[in-house]
Amino acid sequence: MFAKISAFLLAVAIATALPGNGRAAVVSSDITVNAAYSKTGTLLSGQTLEFKFKALQALFIDAFSLSATGTNSGNDLNKVTFGYTTPTSDFFDTVVTVGKASFAGDFLVGTIFPKGTIFSIFFEERGIKNPVGVTVSFQTASPVPVPATGLLRGTVLLAAGAFARRSLKAAAGRPAGLLPT
Repeated sequence: MFAKISAFLLAVAIATALPGNGRAAVVSSDITVNAAYSKTGTLLSGQTLEFKFKALQALFIDAFSLSATGTNSGNDLNKVTFGYTTPTSDFFDTVVTVGKASFAGDFLVGTIFPKGTIFSIFFEERGIKNPVGVTVSFQTASPVPVPATGLLRGTVLLAAGAFARRSLKAAAGRPAGLLPT
Protein backbone atom coordinates (compact mmCIF):
# COMPACT_ATOMS: atom_id res chain seq x y z
CA MET A 1 0.00 0.00 0.00
CA PHE A 2 2.81 2.40 0.92
CA ALA A 3 4.51 1.70 -2.45
CA LYS A 4 1.31 2.61 -4.36
CA ILE A 5 0.94 5.88 -2.45
CA SER A 6 4.62 6.71 -3.03
CA ALA A 7 4.28 5.98 -6.77
CA PHE A 8 1.16 8.19 -6.96
CA LEU A 9 2.88 11.06 -5.13
CA LEU A 10 5.91 10.74 -7.42
CA ALA A 11 3.65 10.89 -10.50
CA VAL A 12 1.90 13.98 -9.15
CA ALA A 13 5.25 15.65 -8.42
CA ILE A 14 6.51 14.93 -11.95
CA ALA A 15 3.27 16.15 -13.54
CA THR A 16 3.38 19.40 -11.56
CA ALA A 17 7.00 20.01 -12.55
CA LEU A 18 6.22 19.67 -16.27
CA PRO A 19 5.53 22.82 -18.31
CA GLY A 20 1.84 23.69 -18.14
CA ASN A 21 1.56 21.58 -14.98
CA GLY A 22 1.30 18.48 -17.15
CA ARG A 23 -2.07 19.45 -18.63
CA ALA A 24 -2.14 19.21 -22.40
CA ALA A 25 -4.78 19.64 -25.04
CA VAL A 26 -4.21 17.96 -28.42
CA VAL A 27 -5.67 18.92 -31.79
CA SER A 28 -4.94 16.11 -34.31
CA SER A 29 -5.27 16.08 -38.08
CA ASP A 30 -4.27 13.88 -41.03
CA ILE A 31 -2.83 15.90 -43.91
CA THR A 32 -2.43 15.26 -47.64
CA VAL A 33 -0.78 16.92 -50.64
CA ASN A 34 -2.15 20.09 -52.30
CA ALA A 35 -4.46 21.17 -49.49
CA ALA A 36 -4.78 24.15 -47.17
CA TYR A 37 -5.10 23.63 -43.43
CA SER A 38 -6.05 25.93 -40.58
CA LYS A 39 -6.41 24.48 -37.09
CA THR A 40 -7.40 26.47 -34.01
CA GLY A 41 -7.38 25.89 -30.28
CA THR A 42 -7.60 27.74 -27.00
CA LEU A 43 -4.59 27.91 -24.69
CA LEU A 44 -5.56 28.10 -21.03
CA SER A 45 -3.50 29.04 -17.99
CA GLY A 46 -1.34 26.11 -16.86
CA GLN A 47 -1.71 24.29 -20.17
CA THR A 48 0.26 23.13 -23.20
CA LEU A 49 -1.60 23.00 -26.53
CA GLU A 50 -0.34 20.51 -29.13
CA PHE A 51 -1.29 20.49 -32.81
CA LYS A 52 -0.42 16.99 -34.05
CA PHE A 53 -0.29 16.18 -37.77
CA LYS A 54 0.22 12.96 -39.72
CA ALA A 55 1.40 13.10 -43.35
CA LEU A 56 -0.66 10.53 -45.26
CA GLN A 57 1.54 11.17 -48.31
CA ALA A 58 5.04 12.54 -48.82
CA LEU A 59 4.54 16.30 -48.83
CA PHE A 60 6.26 19.68 -48.61
CA ILE A 61 5.29 22.58 -46.35
CA ASP A 62 7.15 25.84 -46.98
CA ALA A 63 6.17 27.53 -43.69
CA PHE A 64 3.65 27.36 -40.87
CA SER A 65 1.75 30.60 -40.21
CA LEU A 66 1.05 30.96 -36.50
CA SER A 67 -1.31 33.48 -34.91
CA ALA A 68 -2.77 34.22 -31.51
CA THR A 69 -5.49 36.51 -30.20
CA GLY A 70 -6.04 37.79 -26.69
CA THR A 71 -8.02 40.30 -24.67
CA ASN A 72 -5.72 42.00 -22.18
CA SER A 73 -3.71 44.49 -24.27
CA GLY A 74 -1.17 41.93 -25.50
CA ASN A 75 0.09 41.02 -22.03
CA ASP A 76 -0.89 37.36 -22.41
CA LEU A 77 0.37 37.07 -26.01
CA ASN A 78 3.84 38.09 -24.85
CA LYS A 79 3.75 35.09 -22.49
CA VAL A 80 3.00 32.45 -25.17
CA THR A 81 5.83 30.36 -26.64
CA PHE A 82 5.74 27.89 -29.53
CA GLY A 83 7.92 25.39 -31.33
CA TYR A 84 8.31 21.88 -32.75
CA THR A 85 9.35 20.45 -29.38
CA THR A 86 8.48 21.04 -25.77
CA PRO A 87 9.60 22.98 -23.82
CA THR A 88 9.07 25.65 -26.46
CA SER A 89 11.32 28.69 -26.80
CA ASP A 90 10.07 30.88 -29.68
CA PHE A 91 8.03 33.98 -28.82
CA PHE A 92 5.78 35.93 -31.18
CA ASP A 93 7.82 38.62 -32.96
CA THR A 94 4.80 40.77 -33.79
CA VAL A 95 2.09 41.72 -31.28
CA VAL A 96 -0.48 44.36 -32.32
CA THR A 97 -2.91 45.85 -29.81
CA VAL A 98 -6.05 47.95 -30.32
CA GLY A 99 -7.63 48.82 -27.00
CA LYS A 100 -7.63 45.57 -25.01
CA ALA A 101 -7.83 43.31 -28.10
CA SER A 102 -4.53 41.97 -29.38
CA PHE A 103 -3.15 39.88 -32.22
CA ALA A 104 0.22 38.14 -32.63
CA GLY A 105 1.73 36.46 -35.66
CA ASP A 106 4.85 34.56 -36.60
CA PHE A 107 6.16 31.72 -38.78
CA LEU A 108 7.90 28.38 -38.35
CA VAL A 109 9.99 27.12 -41.25
CA GLY A 110 8.59 24.01 -42.92
CA THR A 111 10.31 21.10 -44.66
CA ILE A 112 9.62 17.88 -46.59
CA PHE A 113 7.66 15.32 -44.57
CA PRO A 114 7.92 11.69 -45.75
CA LYS A 115 4.73 9.59 -45.85
CA GLY A 116 3.71 8.48 -42.35
CA THR A 117 5.61 11.27 -40.55
CA ILE A 118 3.90 12.45 -37.38
CA PHE A 119 4.94 15.90 -36.20
CA SER A 120 3.65 18.46 -33.73
CA ILE A 121 3.60 22.20 -33.13
CA PHE A 122 3.33 23.14 -29.47
CA PHE A 123 2.07 26.29 -27.76
CA GLU A 124 2.88 26.84 -24.09
CA GLU A 125 1.90 29.57 -21.69
CA ARG A 126 4.33 31.34 -19.40
CA GLY A 127 1.93 32.95 -16.92
CA ILE A 128 -1.10 34.00 -18.96
CA LYS A 129 -4.16 35.20 -17.07
CA ASN A 130 -6.83 34.88 -19.80
CA PRO A 131 -7.46 32.26 -22.50
CA VAL A 132 -5.53 32.81 -25.74
CA GLY A 133 -6.85 31.66 -29.11
CA VAL A 134 -4.11 30.17 -31.33
CA THR A 135 -4.15 29.09 -34.99
CA VAL A 136 -1.76 27.08 -37.16
CA SER A 137 -2.23 27.53 -40.93
CA PHE A 138 -0.28 26.08 -43.85
CA GLN A 139 -0.48 24.86 -47.45
CA THR A 140 0.87 21.47 -48.50
CA ALA A 141 2.49 20.70 -51.84
CA SER A 142 4.03 17.71 -53.51
CA PRO A 143 7.75 17.42 -52.79
CA VAL A 144 10.01 17.62 -55.87
CA PRO A 145 10.51 14.00 -56.91
CA VAL A 146 14.17 12.96 -56.76
CA PRO A 147 14.07 11.04 -60.10
CA ALA A 148 12.79 14.16 -61.90
CA THR A 149 15.54 16.34 -60.44
CA GLY A 150 18.11 13.69 -61.42
CA LEU A 151 16.77 13.62 -64.98
CA LEU A 152 16.91 17.42 -65.17
CA ARG A 153 20.45 17.48 -63.78
CA GLY A 154 21.52 14.79 -66.28
CA THR A 155 20.02 16.71 -69.21
CA VAL A 156 21.83 19.91 -68.19
CA LEU A 157 25.15 18.05 -67.84
CA LEU A 158 24.74 16.41 -71.27
CA ALA A 159 23.91 19.76 -72.89
CA ALA A 160 26.89 21.45 -71.19
CA GLY A 161 29.18 18.60 -72.31
CA ALA A 162 27.93 18.80 -75.91
CA PHE A 163 28.44 22.58 -75.93
CA ALA A 164 31.97 22.23 -74.51
CA ARG A 165 32.86 19.53 -77.05
CA ARG A 166 31.56 21.65 -79.92
CA SER A 167 33.55 24.65 -78.66
CA LEU A 168 36.73 22.56 -78.40
CA LYS A 169 36.26 21.19 -81.96
CA ALA A 170 35.70 24.69 -83.29
CA ALA A 171 38.77 26.01 -81.45
CA ALA A 172 40.92 23.15 -82.78
CA GLY A 173 40.35 24.33 -86.36
CA ARG A 174 41.55 27.96 -85.75
CA PRO A 175 45.14 29.17 -85.80
CA ALA A 176 46.64 29.83 -82.35
CA GLY A 177 46.00 33.27 -80.87
CA LEU A 178 42.89 34.07 -82.90
CA LEU A 179 39.67 34.73 -81.09
CA PRO A 180 36.37 33.42 -82.41
CA THR A 181 34.19 35.96 -84.20
